[in-house]
Amino acid sequence: MEYRFGNCRVSVLTERLLRLEYDESRVFEDRPSQFALDRRFPEPCCSVEFRGGRLDLRSDGCHVIIGGGLELETFTDGLSWHSGQKLNCLGGTARTLDNADGAIELEPGIFSREGVGLLSDDSLLFGADGELQPRRPGTRDIYLFLYGRQFERGLRDFYRLSGRPPLLPRFALGNWWSRFWPYTTEEYLELMERFAAEGTPFSVAVLDMDWHLTRVPEGYSGWTGYTWNRELIPEP
Repeated sequence: MEYRFGNCRVSVLTERLLRLEYDESRVFEDRPSQFALDRRFPEPCCSVEFRGGRLDLRSDGCHVIIGGGLELETFTDGLSWHSGQKLNCLGGTARTLDNADGAIELEPGIFSREGVGLLSDDSLLFGADGELQPRRPGTRDIYLFLYGRQFERGLRDFYRLSGRPPLLPRFALGNWWSRFWPYTTEEYLELMERFAAEGTPFSVAVLDMDWHLTRVPEGYSGWTGYTWNRELIPEP
């Protein structure tokens, strides 16, 4: 279920999840993205009409008014919010726990005290051949979550849109060994033999950094890469 007006397209995915697109060229995007893998949902039950150049949408517990520049007014389960008003977000996840000591700042999530969440999708798009492609300039791709305090329902639809994260394999829940150290092949094999001899119950052993090249030209990051350091590991 979608509606177009001006440079906007509004796709009603569920009674409480909308996709809002703005495209100056009015060529809207249907390809999956790294975030939104599957936008196919059952037909939602809602009423939609245009009033004064704005889209007025009503559904189960929700009322949304959308202007031609994606200006928003939302009324969700007795809570209200409008564009320009601060969202008191309840927080999402954190990408990393590096250098964390105690509480850490979370990235924005899909729930707030105002009952709505906004997620801007600027991830790459999948072409027909499966290759990733950049987005066209002059576009915006926003998901509006209107779940109020229905957190479980909101997360369920979020994962249906983005794809469910895979379960960890059982071995990943065991003991891990990882040390930031430039091991050679011989040193690492000796270490594994020592663990076995002493009955140390490790499920996973990780070569931290120096398995790949870390001394790289200035301007690049030595924290990543896929070129084996054959001085340490000549036959990977």
